[in-house]
Amino acid sequence: MNRTIITRLSIIGYFIFVVIYMNFNSFFDRIECPFYKITKIPCAGCGATRAFKSILQGNIKNALYYNILAVIAFPILIVALFSPAILKLLEKPPFSLIIILIVVIFFVIRAILKFQV
Repeated sequence: MNRTIITRLSIIGYFIFVVIYMNFNSFFDRIECPFYKITKIPCAGCGATRAFKSILQGNIKNALYYNILAVIAFPILIVALFSPAILKLLEKPPFSLIIILIVVIFFVIRAILKFQV
C-alpha cells in the first residue's frame, strides 16, 4: 500500500474510534495515557480524543480546553482526507518535520505548565 492510502486509512480509523468512543463512554473513560500514568506529565496527545469528541458534539470551548492542538489538526485532517494535493504536501519531509517540531513544542509547553486534562 502506498503512503497516501495508509494515511487516509489512519485518519478514517481515528474518526471511527471517536464515534465508537462517543457511544461507549464508560469503557473509554477508564483508558489512561500510559505516558501520563507513569510520569504524571500530559503528552501532546492527551485529551485529543475528548477534544475531537467535543468538536463532533459542537462544543468548541471544551475541545480547546482538552487539547488545542487537536482542534487545529481536526480541519487539516478533514481537508487532507479529501484532497490528495494537501495530503501529499503534508507527507513531504519539510512539512513532516515542521509538524513534529510543533508537537514537541506543544508537549514541552504542556509539561512546563503542568496542564492537567
